[in-house]
Amino acid sequence: MGIRTKIAISFITVTLVIVGVVSLIEFKITDFSLFGASSNYLLIKSGIFIAVICILLISGIMALLNYWFYKIFEPINDLNDSVEKVYDGRELEIPENISKDTYSEIDKLANNLKLIANQLADVRSNLIIKEKELAEKSKIETIEKNDSKSNEPINEEIENDSQEKNEDYFPEFIGNSENIIEIKEKINKISGTQGTVLISGENGTGKEFIARYIHKKSNRASKSFISIDCKSLTDDLFDSELLGYKKESQTSELSDKIGLLSEADGGTIFFNGVDCLSNSIQNKILRLIVEGTYKHLGSTEQIKINIRFIFGTSKNLFKEVEKGTFREDLFYKINIIEINLLPLRNRKGDIRLLSEYYVNYYSRKHKRKLNSISDDFYEILEKSNWPSNISQLENVIERAILLTDFDYLDSSSVKMLVSEEDKMIFDVPKSGLSLTETMDKLEKQIISQTLQQTNGNYSKAASLLGVTRQNLNYKLRKYNLSKEDI
Repeated sequence: MGIRTKIAISFITVTLVIVGVVSLIEFKITDFSLFGASSNYLLIKSGIFIAVICILLISGIMALLNYWFYKIFEPINDLNDSVEKVYDGRELEIPENISKDTYSEIDKLANNLKLIANQLADVRSNLIIKEKELAEKSKIETIEKNDSKSNEPINEEIENDSQEKNEDYFPEFIGNSENIIEIKEKINKISGTQGTVLISGENGTGKEFIARYIHKKSNRASKSFISIDCKSLTDDLFDSELLGYKKESQTSELSDKIGLLSEADGGTIFFNGVDCLSNSIQNKILRLIVEGTYKHLGSTEQIKINIRFIFGTSKNLFKEVEKGTFREDLFYKINIIEINLLPLRNRKGDIRLLSEYYVNYYSRKHKRKLNSISDDFYEILEKSNWPSNISQLENVIERAILLTDFDYLDSSSVKMLVSEEDKMIFDVPKSGLSLTETMDKLEKQIISQTLQQTNGNYSKAASLLGVTRQNLNYKLRKYNLSKEDI
């Protein structure tokens, strides 16, 4: 309570007390005879007396309230003043009616409040900074999104050129066929082991990519991966390129040569086409696997190796062992873990997935804008034989993208790139098929395509087909073919 309020209450109290006392004195000394002793006079006197008594009671109550207000609110006012001084950085003054212990608690409370205020100020500043960063990030994302819409009409995002160097760039692993799923599961099991691996499959099925994938998934990924083409590996090249040599051991060299075995230490070596190795090289590789050591040419020092060996073949090595062209003991050393890649024609379901990948990849690589790709484009690819497997599929799709004059791909984009021999492939259903009906369908298709190429010229078509004009007319009637149908 402020000093002004206390003075006002005290002044009013004193005034009321004085008025009451004066009234009482006047009441006692007044002569009753002055007014007469009528009943009205007595009534007036009684009213005045009662009013005086009420004034005295009110004065006493106000005096008590003044005392109570002072006792209750004065410490609180002093506390507020002290807290304000602490918050403003002024020295804290101890009110006279507050004990030292109370002051200590108040001081701690004030300090805590000050710390909380500072922390709230920091939080507010951080929120403002974060809000600015989010606004800037949102602006950048909007710009990038608009750019991507204008520059990338292809249906789905794919790996860019820089991703070719990481382990996710393995297009041969695109697919959901049973064979691919089995291979993925097997690699996950053996990637952390040190056992030798034999990868078998036709040319172009992706044996080297599988070998690289095993290396990338293993604890040797940070070390070298070296691929060796066994078809061109002679005895001399094996000694000089793989083993290396000391100077003067080769008269044409004046310095030491570090072999590929030294470069691959701690990593992986992939021998692709191991079925092509000569008997002497087979023997040297067997010693490397069994003994785990080798010597440089011109040196007697045995060098230990820490290398994982992976081998690839397009032949049935067991049959090669039976023929005597491949060492049986080496076969069992390299065939610890076998991975068999099926040809593309035996996993038709993967062709579209691979095709979509290569269409997206090469359209971006060669900066070709493609707005649409028709279903018949993929249908031709799915019906083809692909004797060279994924390598051939990749080649055809890249050529189609480079040679097209339009912003789309359809059957015409790929027809001339796939040979007729590759197109002639049929999936024999489990229920069987009629050979006669199948040959009739094939003959009808060939005649129709030939007439399309000759623009309906029967004589030229008959010449290309190696039949007489009469024979061609018979076939046209048999299959109900006419120029309108072509």
